Amino acid sequence: MYQQLSDSARTVLDNRPIYLSFGLAWLIGHGSFAVSHGANPALDLPGYVPTALLGGGLLTAMVITIAVSMRAQRGVSGREAVVGNLLGASWVVGFAALFFLITALGSTMDPDTAAAL
Repeated sequence: MYQQLSDSARTVLDNRPIYLSFGLAWLIGHGSFAVSHGANPALDLPGYVPTALLGGGLLTAMVITIAVSMRAQRGVSGREAVVGNLLGASWVVGFAALFFLITALGSTMDPDTAAAL
């Protein structure tokens, strides 16, 4: 999953499983929503199915991300370990802030505009 360049070089993380898992989660989740809604839906799915597919896919992608990251961090210590942990924490804090921002904006807008978020 990762490549060690040399003893003094940085560890390079193979991001392909992470990008693939998140890409598939978004494609399947939002794709199922797109084909099951609208004036003439291509598929007649219950409303909870696209949400469940997106949620399950994102949860799976997060587990894959954690597994790949933990594997790459084996044997890393010192400053690189601290930087890696701070970077990971910044993603969690950033997405939580984005969630709260979208929720706050959605509660102050009219329903049609909020649905676009």
